[in-house]
Amino acid sequence: MNCSNNASKITEFIPHMLREICNMLINRGEVLKEQLHKFSNATGVSLTRISKQAGYDQSTMYRHFAKPDLSDHIILKYGRVVDIDFSKLIPDMKEINMVVMEEKGAYSNNDEVSVKVAYWRDKYIDLLEKHNKMLIDRLDDQ
Repeated sequence: MNCSNNASKITEFIPHMLREICNMLINRGEVLKEQLHKFSNATGVSLTRISKQAGYDQSTMYRHFAKPDLSDHIILKYGRVVDIDFSKLIPDMKEINMVVMEEKGAYSNNDEVSVKVAYWRDKYIDLLEKHNKMLIDRLDDQ
């Protein structure tokens, strides 16, 4: 009887230990850095802008990249900005991140975000060019 009790305790303990070992092997800061760089390269949104939208200075973001045990709430702030579900990359975050993503109502992928960013960037450039042309026309009239 004592042996079966010990066996059931060990059986319950093994999944917990495996999760802990996996989390020790995953460098959360590196995962964040890699994903933000991918997003930035795909969309043209600067890392500075991403860090500001997450509520951090750029220097703080780089310190976050260097932390292998970066906390969930920091990673989730960046995830909200760039619509990345970090629970797919950091298994320990699964329950927390799913709740946040459901509240936000977003399961969009980076392609959707890229299209939206490109649309608004092009619209901004078009308006800026029209504004510059108007200013040049005004200067020519004087």
